[in-house]
Amino acid sequence: SGNVDRIDVHPVLGASVIDYKYSSEASIKLKQKNIEDDPQLLIYANAIQGSSLVAGAKVHEVSWVSIKESQVELSIDNLDESIESLPSQMRADIDRVWSGDVLKASAPDSVCQYCRVRGLCRKGMWS
Repeated sequence: SGNVDRIDVHPVLGASVIDYKYSSEASIKLKQKNIEDDPQLLIYANAIQGSSLVAGAKVHEVSWVSIKESQVELSIDNLDESIESLPSQMRADIDRVWSGDVLKASAPDSVCQYCRVRGLCRKGMWS
């Protein structure tokens, strides 16, 4: 389960989803670069898009804010395209699992060390 840290709704621009991280700027840039490997913000945006939670507003921005390094903020480029491709990417990943393909964990060790589902990918078994 997860929780959205903050949602701002602007009457003209729409909704912004913000995820506060106690991470370095470099760590957040890695998330930004590999958004398909860690789609948390996209899932949040997709879930609240047009909902009563945001008064029917469109999500126009999602971003991580580092509270570790002077509130560095990084947003996802091409948000609409990323949200649109999310369901097909997730279906493709699930189809690969069901077909028996081995899915290698693609996250760096610095992320994997905190993973609560490490037993699923068993990264330590093959790397």
